[in-house]
Amino acid sequence: MISEITARAFATSANMGVMFDCGAIAIKELYCDITFKPLNSGYKISVEGYGKNHIPINEHNFAYMAINEYLKYTNLTLKGFSLHINNTIPFYGGLGSSAASIIASLKIINKYFNNKLSSTQLLEIALKVEPHGDNLLACLLGGFTLFSDDSNIKINVPNDLVAVLTIPNYRVSTKAARKVLPSTYPIKTSIKALQNSSLLTYAMINSDFDILKKVLQNDLIHEPFRHKLNTALEDIRNFANNNNSLGTTISGSGSTIISFVKKENQETLYNALIIKFSKYKIIKISFTNQGATLL
Repeated sequence: MISEITARAFATSANMGVMFDCGAIAIKELYCDITFKPLNSGYKISVEGYGKNHIPINEHNFAYMAINEYLKYTNLTLKGFSLHINNTIPFYGGLGSSAASIIASLKIINKYFNNKLSSTQLLEIALKVEPHGDNLLACLLGGFTLFSDDSNIKINVPNDLVAVLTIPNYRVSTKAARKVLPSTYPIKTSIKALQNSSLLTYAMINSDFDILKKVLQNDLIHEPFRHKLNTALEDIRNFANNNNSLGTTISGSGSTIISFVKKENQETLYNALIIKFSKYKIIKISFTNQGATLL
């Protein structure tokens, strides 16, 4: 009988500017580790790290909910269990902390039941817990992923592409960020958005940083309407672009701002951002092509 299982799931940055609700990328340095132990009855949840005072330790906990959805999906039973969550992902920052919690717990429970389900089935269960398939897929598979209801694709991130995160001292709720979006878009806007997302996908596949730089900041679907919530975006974007950034966008719905950069220029950009935006949290990151994994 398995006495303990630990899994790690990585943070994710969704939307990547022009990839609204269909593209996301996995971040190596930020992750959620969950340790599972079977119990004879009941459940126990403990949390350390980011969100320690905010992440629920009851039935509303995402990891708990994911395990219960797995049990419903498979018609399997579990007497009880404990979960210890160690979260290094900044909370409420647009970095997929809830997706990481969900995916880590699903990797664990699937291992406990001898890997009964495929990755596709785990994603199906995860979507019952939260609807953000872009974050969930990148967290599950790693790399740069394209999510849709019909098919899901993973593309390995170019080795030379890294980023710097700037996390302002305000929060942006996903609900508020959704509310500011229009319900319809002009046909010309929709066509241009499709062109931009297609070009960015090409750029990621072919490591074409010239095209990536041209299209990354050209979003027409969500960023123009979320400026009022992400008030630091414009200043950070302008400054980063003057310090070798390939482009700066909102991570998810915010508040985190992500500046993509070539690896050779990351340190310069990082140091410049620390000096200019000293009141904000600045983090150097790279990306991982590895999905959620058992430790």
